[in-house]
Amino acid sequence: MKNIIGNLIVSVFGYLIGRAGHFFLGNKINFLHHWIYGLIILVAGIIFYISFHKSWGLYLIFFGFGVILSDLNDMRHLKSFGRDHLKIKRFWGID
Repeated sequence: MKNIIGNLIVSVFGYLIGRAGHFFLGNKINFLHHWIYGLIILVAGIIFYISFHKSWGLYLIFFGFGVILSDLNDMRHLKSFGRDHLKIKRFWGID
């Protein structure tokens, strides 16, 4: 039970980091979308967990999942580079 709550907290933290980056920097920086960083973190967590069987790998997996979830719409449309042109800026939600 402790691991489930810890992993959920790490996922929410990853989601909040992704949303904060999207909200404050999404339409200002012409660079990679943050779902790509979440995917990199997720893959690194899987490799780390399989190789060393450490709980840090699970934390990286759930953190990467949270970051991906915060930019799920851009991932679904395979937007990988560029600015987000937002008409209405919302902190909460899935973009």
